[in-house]
Amino acid sequence: MKKIILLILGNIFFLGSFFVCYKIATGLSYTEYLKLWEYRRLHPELLPSKETVLLTSAGNSHTYADTLWIELIQYMGDNIGNGKYTDFMNPVVWLISDLHPYFTRPYTMLLLMTPNPNEEKPTYTTDLTLAKSAYTIWQKWMSVNCDQKKISEITTQELGNALWNNQNLQNPCFDGMIPYYMATVSNNLWDKKASENYYKIASMQSDAPTSSRFLSVLERAESGDYLSAATRFFLIGLGGYDEDEVCHTETNSLLERFSKILPSTPADIKWIEETEKNLPEYKDTKNPLAVSSDNCVDSARRGIKQLYLWYVSELGKKFPDAKTGTDLINSSGISHIPTLISQKNFTVKKNSDNTWNYKMILP
Repeated sequence: MKKIILLILGNIFFLGSFFVCYKIATGLSYTEYLKLWEYRRLHPELLPSKETVLLTSAGNSHTYADTLWIELIQYMGDNIGNGKYTDFMNPVVWLISDLHPYFTRPYTMLLLMTPNPNEEKPTYTTDLTLAKSAYTIWQKWMSVNCDQKKISEITTQELGNALWNNQNLQNPCFDGMIPYYMATVSNNLWDKKASENYYKIASMQSDAPTSSRFLSVLERAESGDYLSAATRFFLIGLGGYDEDEVCHTETNSLLERFSKILPSTPADIKWIEETEKNLPEYKDTKNPLAVSSDNCVDSARRGIKQLYLWYVSELGKKFPDAKTGTDLINSSGISHIPTLISQKNFTVKKNSDNTWNYKMILP
């Protein structure tokens, strides 16, 4: 019996000692692990220069760039919660671009992860600096990964089917998502013209979203050039799919009429509203042409929306103190703010740059 008790006590002592040692060891290890985890964050000031890598990599600079890319993903994962990855993201991608200029994945990652500068946030100044720095890297990569002659010609031509069908200008970049994302960031940096051009470049890419075609025009509209945007949408519609030619007929009528008449009175807008009602709904919704981004009906509606904003803008010039749709109605005596049939719960609001945009009426 005594031996059994001693055996039990010995086992308890052994297990207890093991447990204590385990807790101490793992506790210290975990503390050290946390230190190492924090140290794993890349320090850009310790990155070797391009020249150093080329001298020491024995011709394996691409391999080193790939390794940096893998580490960058890990570091970003480690720090995604605290945002510290922004400290080293730009310097690392810059070095990768030096060593492996045709490796495009880091570019798109950088475009997606760069913070959007917002004047209302306390981090605005830091975010703006990071966005501008990243933008410089993207411009550098665009110069390497895109055919500059094609880009030059694309940006000087009007957007439309004549441009999109030009086989000689197709796919100017190795990766179509780079100009597409650059358009978004240009918009975040308030460079509407650059954003419009990048969307136009992306619209020539077979591997970029087809929405680039009308997003380019919308950038023009957001700058207040409603007439030009409306014209472009109508021309796109005339070259787009139309199930029974009704849309082409109505769009042609819109182009001819609004080019001759300025909507300076409330009555002038009614014919545009009637034309919108005449636009058909496509019956064959399984037809990919019917649901394409540049089909006639959707393009015509986008153009009509710009005409409505043009009308509101012209009206707003007569009443500079008006800030909202309600102000315009009260000041001018118009019965309503023109909106698309699908946007009946919307009104308009004047921006700080005196352009007008639609906004939803909140309950």
